[in-house]
Amino acid sequence: MVLRIGALSDSNLIARKLSPCRSVVCVSPGYLEINGTPETLAELKQHNCLYYSYFRAGIEWVFDGPNGIERIKPEGNIQVNNSEVLKQLMLDGVGIGQMPLFLVESELASGELVPILEQYHLPEHGIYAVYPQKAFMPAKLKVFLDFLEQKLNLKSQSW
Repeated sequence: MVLRIGALSDSNLIARKLSPCRSVVCVSPGYLEINGTPETLAELKQHNCLYYSYFRAGIEWVFDGPNGIERIKPEGNIQVNNSEVLKQLMLDGVGIGQMPLFLVESELASGELVPILEQYHLPEHGIYAVYPQKAFMPAKLKVFLDFLEQKLNLKSQSW
């Protein structure tokens, strides 16, 4: 079994949605003190936007805001393929990033990171367990999936 976030391609595998996955555009207060706070998507062009290179939806950031669906290509000097590294760069004040809430919940609660552009909403994705189709699912897999679903849904409701 593997866990995947985002749209899944068709396959012979079973995909069980465990939880919604909401994301937020956030940044450290230190970055904002030095660089200012973008108030519109167009203003992001003047900022260092950090990019997660394995984002399956492509290089664009898609927002639903006051003017409907808008797309921007984040511009910045760093692309990483590890979300923990991306979060650390944001905490270090290197730039602005788009992160799943479950990865930055505690940092948002503590004020180490702050959300920006809250008038814009990012697409909601799903967190899926993907596993081979079997006539009889092992009991321990079913128990584990139920546990994950409960924990992820409790976490997604807390923010």
